[in-house]
Amino acid sequence: MLTPSQYDAVADQIVDLYAQLNESIVEDIARRIMETGTISESARWQLKQLQESGMLYDDVIAEISRINYQSQQEIQNLFRNAGIESVRNDNIFYKPTGNQVLRLSDSALQVLNAGYQKCAGNLQNLTLTTANNAQQLYLDACNLAYLQVTSGAMDYGTAIRKAVQMASQQGSMVSYPSGHRDQLDVAVRRAVLTGVGQTVRQISVINANDMGCDLMEITAHAGARPSHAHWQGQIVSLSGRRGYLTVRDIGYGDADGFGGINCRHDWYPFFEGISQRAYSPERLQELENHRIQIGDNWYTDYEVSQMQRRLERDIREKKRLVAGARASVDSAPDEPTKKQMQELFTNASVRLKKAEKKLDDFCNQTGFRKDNNRVWVNGFGRSTSQKAVWANSKAISSSSHVSEDEFNSPIENILKKFRDVLDKSQKDAIIKSKGIEQTLKSIGFVSVDNSFIQNVDKQLQLSIVEKLEELERKFSAIQRSVSPKISANLQRSSIACVSHKTSNPSIQSLVLSPTKFKNKKRHISARKKEVKKHYCMPCLRDKETLSVYVVTHEYGHMLENILIYERSMVQNVTFDDIAKQIKDEIILIAQGIDSNFNLQRNLSVYGTKNDKEFFAEVFANSQLGKPNVLGQAMLIWLQKEGF
Repeated sequence: MLTPSQYDAVADQIVDLYAQLNESIVEDIARRIMETGTISESARWQLKQLQESGMLYDDVIAEISRINYQSQQEIQNLFRNAGIESVRNDNIFYKPTGNQVLRLSDSALQVLNAGYQKCAGNLQNLTLTTANNAQQLYLDACNLAYLQVTSGAMDYGTAIRKAVQMASQQGSMVSYPSGHRDQLDVAVRRAVLTGVGQTVRQISVINANDMGCDLMEITAHAGARPSHAHWQGQIVSLSGRRGYLTVRDIGYGDADGFGGINCRHDWYPFFEGISQRAYSPERLQELENHRIQIGDNWYTDYEVSQMQRRLERDIREKKRLVAGARASVDSAPDEPTKKQMQELFTNASVRLKKAEKKLDDFCNQTGFRKDNNRVWVNGFGRSTSQKAVWANSKAISSSSHVSEDEFNSPIENILKKFRDVLDKSQKDAIIKSKGIEQTLKSIGFVSVDNSFIQNVDKQLQLSIVEKLEELERKFSAIQRSVSPKISANLQRSSIACVSHKTSNPSIQSLVLSPTKFKNKKRHISARKKEVKKHYCMPCLRDKETLSVYVVTHEYGHMLENILIYERSMVQNVTFDDIAKQIKDEIILIAQGIDSNFNLQRNLSVYGTKNDKEFFAEVFANSQLGKPNVLGQAMLIWLQKEGF
């Protein structure tokens, strides 16, 4: 058994090691963007680009081999120490019975070795995918710069600066077989934490069986995810005895259950008549009811922890940008370009210091501990840090302005920014360089039916992909779904729907009409009429916003289905009851915003159909640029839910 605090630190050393790989890739991409040269003669520039791409791939493979070799011993030591610590902790509970596990049994050693081998293999497989991703990121950045310069949208220096910014902010990514991608540090922490946790829990079960112990008490901690809060601190019977929870009740073996992905709960032996419960009902209730005030709102520990994780991710992203910009300054081929890169470095430094102050203020206000391991970035050493501090101070003293638009992080936001600058064919080229189907899979869909490619207007495909990327970046509803698919073969008169399994709404897919997305112009015209007649909620009435209204509405359904299913795991009520709860919560917030709030005046005709259509319509209103009182209430409610 390991304690929650031991789980918190278990992956830090390995994550630090792989952070070296992440930053070396970012800096290498930034340098090679500089070395690609001035965009002049197309054929010569493209040849140089391909040469640099090949060398980048070779360098990344070499660095991966070096890091993986170093990590083998680290991971082996980590698992061995975790196994020893687990037995030491278990012995505390066995000692009162007159028994002790003096050493790891042969069975436990086999489990420990298998866990180490699996974790090391997973990390090696994941990190190998970073080479292809780094190569593609470099090519995407260069191609975007090329389009921006050749279209006359911006000069060479500005375009190269944007390319470095994009590459640095994305960092090195790993790819899963499902098509999902994650930052390298996130993937490593998840793999190590999950691997160590699953291994030591199995060892605890082996020890319990050897000692004739059938009951296990689960650890508890503040900030447990809602689906785990109802069983933490409880007694579990390994054999399934009546009167106790069973391993099935706690989801042992499931990805989202006890001992699943990123779970910090563990268990230890419990002997009737001898052991004392570690968590009284009052203490468990105290953990569950604890709330923290931020501004005028109150949040659970779990919600606050998720807010802190987002602030930490923001800092890591900005540190990568500072490191990439610093490498670009050092590698700039001429003074004008160097000046552009220095400006990027200065602006990035200012943004970084603001993000760090925001996290400090957040921790001071909430009382949560600042975890420096979660904001540490290799490549951002003392020298770079001091230069960033100096650049920030200089920028403040000269009152230099840092544009928010300058730091939109993902590539899709950069593409969106230039939508009005690049013409239709160039926008198509940017998305299609990756491919519509592959982009949708990278968002999280496990399958893209051919009917979507065949039946949806090509320009609508582009708009839909961009909007889904934007929404998924905020809410992750698709990635949190089970085997989500997208198609355009709806067999009824509806425009679109989200089909889901009755018993589990998280098993869901997005289905569009095969006829009503055929022509973008007619599709936009129909939505414009619906908004004007108040059949749909208010939104910006530009063509691009109207073209994605339906998809945004349906995404709202997918998000609510995930939230309903998660709540159902801790509430003994129907899915429809939970949908009604959510609706009432949003309306209550709206009434707090406007004491004269009138539901009929603020809700579209379609939103009155049922509680789920209420959510989808109000969600669309909140995301499409013109939120009314209900849309504002939805934004506040989403924030309370941790988004």
